[in-house]
Amino acid sequence: MSTVTRSAGGLPAPIRPVARVTCPKEKPVASSDDVIDVADIDALLSDDERATRDAVRAFVERRVIPHVGDWFERGEIDDLRGLAKDLGQLG
Repeated sequence: MSTVTRSAGGLPAPIRPVARVTCPKEKPVASSDDVIDVADIDALLSDDERATRDAVRAFVERRVIPHVGDWFERGEIDDLRGLAKDLGQLG
């Protein structure tokens, strides 16, 4: 049986994290060429849908992936409105 640590008021003591997990800044990122379509979804997409998928992937690789670790660590996204505006321009 485990023992619960209690605070002075008799309530359970707050749980404190043992270590902080950080996101590596220079982690290699898989490109869209590395994606394996095990469900063969590509066969179901039209040429326009594949073009849209490729445009969104390129946008995310260029504008999101390089910054997502930092955004996560800080709990905020730099220029979210600008990012949304640029994403909206994809169509």
